[in-house]
Amino acid sequence: TLTEEIYSLVPLSTGDYSLEFADLAWSVIRPQAGAIAKQVEARTATALSATPVAADITYAPESPASAFTAARRFLRDNGVPSTARLIAAVGSGVYADLLDAPAGKGFDADGKVKGFTIVESTRIAAGDIVAFIPEAFTLVVRAPANPEGAAYAASVATPIDDKDPRSMSFAVRSVIAFDASLAVDRSLVSALVKVQAM
Repeated sequence: TLTEEIYSLVPLSTGDYSLEFADLAWSVIRPQAGAIAKQVEARTATALSATPVAADITYAPESPASAFTAARRFLRDNGVPSTARLIAAVGSGVYADLLDAPAGKGFDADGKVKGFTIVESTRIAAGDIVAFIPEAFTLVVRAPANPEGAAYAASVATPIDDKDPRSMSFAVRSVIAFDASLAVDRSLVSALVKVQAM
């Protein structure tokens, strides 16, 4: 159920329009959409970090791959089929250990670790590993409906990572409306967002 709207609201003066912005979409709407993307990432990391701890899996920095072998077994013993894609979100410390580990104790030749696709995240604790399959979490991001009375309103796609053209994108609503009480335009970028463990 989508009940929460994340938004960024920025006032734009006549001076901003006349002197500051050569390209409104690049100078204003894109950074606002980036702020929404950061919130989506933070909420996703919070949901990942709430995954129950498997106390019987131990982690050894000198041989980090062994924890992934144990996680793989844990998932399989809990009914995850051998055809399922395995993903592990890891903190910066675990990722560093994987990079520095000797052959056979870190990354495999295919860039995975014991069959897990590794995703480094600075939003989870440095020593954390969250092992899961794609179906374990749902992320929904929807652009709200455009208001009838706005001079400009549109649904626009924004990438999660500006520097990586392969990163997934999602839709946000962009509204620009004049606020007569302050004599400024207001740029509103928003999205309905929900992250949930399944």
